[in-house]
Amino acid sequence: MSIIKEVGKPIVYLVTHPHPKWFEQVTFLISEGVSIVQIRDKSASDDSLSQDVEAVLDFVERGGFECTVLLNDRVELARKFNIGVHLGQSDMLPSAARKILGVDAPIGWTIHDRIDLIATQKEHIQYVGVGPVFPTQTKLDTQSVLGISRLKEVCRLSSVPVVAIGGIDKENIKSVYSAQPWGIAMSSALMQTKQLKPFFQ
Repeated sequence: MSIIKEVGKPIVYLVTHPHPKWFEQVTFLISEGVSIVQIRDKSASDDSLSQDVEAVLDFVERGGFECTVLLNDRVELARKFNIGVHLGQSDMLPSAARKILGVDAPIGWTIHDRIDLIATQKEHIQYVGVGPVFPTQTKLDTQSVLGISRLKEVCRLSSVPVVAIGGIDKENIKSVYSAQPWGIAMSSALMQTKQLKPFFQ
């Protein structure tokens, strides 16, 4: 049920959003070393998302890339492609998703910084999304900003891997690395970049 082998430093995790050259940007980032791609488009139809998922999975398989592809909240669609999902607090519970996806599909769950929630779903999740670390315009329904100090505390106390998210870019990513999360998730910063090197520390 593991997503990717354990690594010595945080993995780079892409959360996609609509982009004029969506496929070209996503595949560029995969080829440059992004470890997880969460395909996220709340307004897209299942048919449209299916085309995106199929294209990305084919690219990963043909290229032999060590990259995990997840869907944002579309559990039934994820089952169709035998992939995992990332779920928010307003989505289906991981325990319910596990019944649909089976024992092998990776499931991530946003907890903001509610460490107490982990115990309720620990057996069903591979990691938790924690944030927003910084102010973000990508998601307007986010909770209050956590900051690096709180992120460090959550990373220290969490019993499952932590993926930091929210307002992270090449200007502030170094401070996020200092918190030692398992992964660092970005959307706008990655979907707009032409060079991935500044995001690896």
